[in-house]
Amino acid sequence: MSQVGAAGTDLRQPLWTRDFILICLTNFLLFTSFQFLMPVLPLYLQNLGAEKAVIGFINGIFTVAAVSVRPWVGRGLDKNGRRSFLLGGLLFFSLTVLTYRWSSLIWLVLAIRLLQGVSWGFSSTAASTVAADIIPSRRRGEGMGFYGMSTNVAMALAPGLGLLLLGARGFPAAFYAAFLLGMAALFLASRIAYQPLQLEQGGQRPALFEKSAFYPSMVSMIMTMGYGGVVSFLPLFAHEHGIENIGPFFTAYALTLMAGRPLSGFMYDRKGPHVMVIPGILLCALGGYVLSLAESMPGFLLAAAIYGAGFGASMPALSALAIARVSPARRGAASATYFSSFDLGIGFGAIFLGFLSQWMGYAYMYRVAALITLSALVVYWAFRPREGL
Repeated sequence: MSQVGAAGTDLRQPLWTRDFILICLTNFLLFTSFQFLMPVLPLYLQNLGAEKAVIGFINGIFTVAAVSVRPWVGRGLDKNGRRSFLLGGLLFFSLTVLTYRWSSLIWLVLAIRLLQGVSWGFSSTAASTVAADIIPSRRRGEGMGFYGMSTNVAMALAPGLGLLLLGARGFPAAFYAAFLLGMAALFLASRIAYQPLQLEQGGQRPALFEKSAFYPSMVSMIMTMGYGGVVSFLPLFAHEHGIENIGPFFTAYALTLMAGRPLSGFMYDRKGPHVMVIPGILLCALGGYVLSLAESMPGFLLAAAIYGAGFGASMPALSALAIARVSPARRGAASATYFSSFDLGIGFGAIFLGFLSQWMGYAYMYRVAALITLSALVVYWAFRPREGL
């Protein structure tokens, strides 16, 4: 007798295939390259003389650039296939990372960050769409949970390693290392056996946006607005309290997030999204508030653990919701819609909270971020998915 989930679906379809492992490793290396520079770049900009608001703006413009291309990337993925978009995006991303090595002016960093956002829109949208193609539909929640773990492992390791390398070898070494990680991702992505393009006759056609993904995307956008403040200003906030290496925060955050992702996907496949999304939003809001009170490393680590548990519970369910009702011909559009909202949240959060921090300081800024995160619960409950997903 086959194993059957809550919706009567066969749960024995193989998940850990060669291509699934390759796309997870590709995503891991891509996010390692990205996260490697997350705590390094604000310090680099500060070293160049940039003010808080400028640092927030430069971090925010990255996500705005990614959002601007994601819909077109999604449509291209559905119309022309996945391989060229993923490989081209990874190469473009790696080259933009390398050019930071020779950027000694703030406006030049801004220009590079803009181009890097475009390359991120290509590579991350394509990678998530390839993963959705590979994962069996009846194990989508579980598969997206494990795929997301590759991101979380990168988040656990990369920021701390980036700061360690920065302290030992300086900014050029950090930029070179991030470049090599991106090129390794490109190599692994070239080994994937990509599935043939599936175009439907008389059905759904490639599009810029996927309407059915708007609801979970909106919830994700509100939640990531608070996270935009965390990733953009945490090294500077910690520095105010005498903490030079805040890498352990990212490690604690990613480890708790990583622990929650498989459970969230598993529960989504069997119980639906509510059981993980609602507690996840509450935990993320609490994590932001605890962060605002932190004055020493134990306080920062506690905030990281709460934040990570919240994102680990909610994000796999929301990402699975975004593609739950979408045919293969529109998976690129659904991925683009969802990740555009993710980027918009981080970008708007970095810009808005950056200006807010100018006159109220980082601690009160994080309390505002916690309230913004909590408002996602209102949106989720108002438009919550009913049975039959």
